This record gives sequence, C-alpha cells and structure tokens, in this order.
Amino acid sequence: MNAHPILLAHQPRPVSALEQRQLADDLRRASALLDAHPDAAALLLDGVLRRISIAALARERLVCWREEDLFDALAVRNQRLAYLLRLALRAPNLDARLAHCQQLYAALYGHDLAVVRAPAIDGREQHVR
Repeated sequence: MNAHPILLAHQPRPVSALEQRQLADDLRRASALLDAHPDAAALLLDGVLRRISIAALARERLVCWREEDLFDALAVRNQRLAYLLRLALRAPNLDARLAHCQQLYAALYGHDLAVVRAPAIDGREQHVR
C-alpha cells in the first residue's frame, strides 16, 4: 500500500481560484506550444491531468490510497468525470489530449476553455485548440 494517499480523508480541499486559474493557464500554454514544441506541450498536459485528477477527487470528497483505484472510486460518485479523465489519459495524440483536458476542465469548473484566446508563440493571439 502506498504510504501517502492521493487525498487525505479528513482534509478534502477544493481547488482554489488561483489553482484553477493556473490549470487554465497551463492548458492555454500547452495549446500555444503544441505545434512548435510538442514535447513541452505533452509535459504540461501530463501535469495538468495529474492536478485535475486530484481536483476531481477533492470535488467528490474521495480518498484513494493507490492510483489504480482512482477510476473506480471516481466512477462511483461521478461517472462523467471518470469517463472524461479516462479519455484524456488514453488520447491517441496531443491534439486529442488537449481537447479532452479542456472538456474535463469545463466539466469540473463550468468554464469552456475552447473560446478562450491564448497568446501564440509569435506574440499574436490564437484560439485555443
């Protein structure tokens, strides 16, 4: 058994507004980096997925001692979040992963990131993919 649970039972803490904004910023940065720096975008999305997983557990006030129990625990409380998380983790490419991460973010926080504009690498604004 893992010595540290993903989320402590007595302290399920919702994601703060700052953490939520940081997730959105990382999704925007990943979108801007997708074409020119796909490896950097992939690393950002991996971190976002980890943090969103923890946020989903906190939202549902769940405790998981092992990562392999996360989906079963989450699916019991919120099948849609578990399904969206699974889609993001199993996405066949970076474009799909980004789209699934945006959907998961929207499901958690009610903000549709697809309409948010992100700064492109060359300084001009572009639509987030």
